[in-house]
Amino acid sequence: MGPPKLTPAASVKTRPAARSRTFAIGGDLPIHRLGYGAMQLTGPGVWGEPADRAQAIPFLRRAVGLGINLIDTAD
Repeated sequence: MGPPKLTPAASVKTRPAARSRTFAIGGDLPIHRLGYGAMQLTGPGVWGEPADRAQAIPFLRRAVGLGINLIDTAD
């Protein structure tokens, strides 16, 4: 069983994060209500480096390209 295939569910043209509106963290940092939980990008046991770093980096860049500006690393 290898690493999971990471496939974005939306097109870059749809900008779903922008539709979620924003709120302020710390009173002055606007964040979209739609974020990305990066827990599944980590290694075994939900800790450490990504199982497939070469696939994880473009996936995170795609999330940012879709307007995601909150990535929950739980670190």
